[in-house]
Amino acid sequence: MAENYEITEKEIKYTNSEYPGLEIINRKYKSETISKKRVKQKFHNYIGIEKQGSIAFTANVEDSLWMGGSKIRTDYNIASTEGQRIKGILDTRFSGRAYDGTSLNLVSEFTPNRPPYVNNSISWYDMQAMSDSLKTSYNCSYTKYMDWYGMKFDLTTDNILLKVVVSAEDSLAKSMTANANIPKFKNRIGEDHSYFAFIHDSNGNIDVNADYYICSSDVHIKEFCDANSLTFPYDYSDKSLRDKIWTWGVVFNRTTGEPTHVKAYERTFV
Repeated sequence: MAENYEITEKEIKYTNSEYPGLEIINRKYKSETISKKRVKQKFHNYIGIEKQGSIAFTANVEDSLWMGGSKIRTDYNIASTEGQRIKGILDTRFSGRAYDGTSLNLVSEFTPNRPPYVNNSISWYDMQAMSDSLKTSYNCSYTKYMDWYGMKFDLTTDNILLKVVVSAEDSLAKSMTANANIPKFKNRIGEDHSYFAFIHDSNGNIDVNADYYICSSDVHIKEFCDANSLTFPYDYSDKSLRDKIWTWGVVFNRTTGEPTHVKAYERTFV
């Protein structure tokens, strides 16, 4: 990868060989270092938010999760053939919930590939705000919830974990992740493009493993992986896959702050 900065009296221009023909221009600051950091963040923002972050979320999508260099899970719409099959398992084993409460809900089966998951499980995402009763049941005390949440159903123990998704600006989330080594931007990029997920068990305990999600460029995430000796989620040279990635996730230990896994979410329309 080759990157170039051109500085004039009032502006700075950034180009990157990974994206031929794309020029990002920003104002020049007194400090050349700051000027370069700001224009490169603008590049990351453009790729992650304006380009990839604008990939639509409709009922006819499949979201594939890449981690450790391979695809490890695919989330299916609840109304799809595969979604209905998995919903049948949930209705039988974990009855009492409206798993198709919205047409955008996603569901999948997965094997344990990162903590705290230890057995084969089902992942279900409910694309609507979490109910107050569920917040109380799992001892959630955040203030800035996102308008969706997830549940993980252990097919061996029947335990159900709650994955709570909150804004990166939530005060409790910020206090629990103060020392996290994650690819955050210095400037805020909007609550829809940067958020945390915390895993609660049925007793309300919050797992030490947490997730940070960000819409950014593959260049940004590759640099983060290289700096922390982490495996990039997929073959970095696959540019056809790159253009289907709509968000990135970083699994980290919120006690030590150390990142352990990096994820990429590929969206396919079916």
